[in-house]
Amino acid sequence: MSDLMLEALNLALYGMGTVFSFLTALVILTALMSKLVSAFSEPEVEELTTGARLQPQTSQVSPILLAAITGAVKQYRERH
Repeated sequence: MSDLMLEALNLALYGMGTVFSFLTALVILTALMSKLVSAFSEPEVEELTTGARLQPQTSQVSPILLAAITGAVKQYRERH
């Protein structure tokens, strides 16, 4: 092989090695950051799975607004 081809191969391997190293470090750091954030965050998953937050505590919707929403839903269902 000529010197130019060896230099091109060397440069290609050096570039691919640099990209591979960077991407590997990025994956490792992202995984570590995910573990760190999950360790210090509050567990919100339990609240959502119990269903307590899915039901409103008190109904503060006016009867007029409720009638308008009901009528709109009825018209939508009739058209579609």
